[in-house]
Parts: sequence; C-alpha cells; structure tokens
Amino acid sequence: MSFKNKIALVTSLIVFLGLGVFGVFSYINTKKSSVEQVESSLKAKAKSLTTYIDLWIKDKKKYC
Repeated sequence: MSFKNKIALVTSLIVFLGLGVFGVFSYINTKKSSVEQVESSLKAKAKSLTTYIDLWIKDKKKYC
C-alpha cells in the first residue's frame, strides 16, 4: 500500500469517525428536545382539562 493510499485511508477513517460521533450527539440532543416538548404539551393539555372539569363541577354544584 502506497503512502498516498494510507493517508487517504486514515483521513477517511477520521472523517467517518467524526461524522459518527456528531450523529450520536445530534440524536441524543434531538431525542431530549422531543421528549421535553411532548411533556410540556401534555402538561398544558392536562392543566386545561383540569380547569375545564373544575368549572364543569362548579357549574353542576350551582344548579343542584
């Protein structure tokens, strides 16, 4: 194997390794962000539903 081929192989390995590490960190960051957004959305919907149920119960108590 010539010196030129060795350099190309090492460079390719370094690039693929760097892209792999970047891909893993990007995946972890995206997953964390997605989970936070879903949790936030579910909490907001639960709070809204709780408020609606509380108002509904107060209204039922008023007329009963």
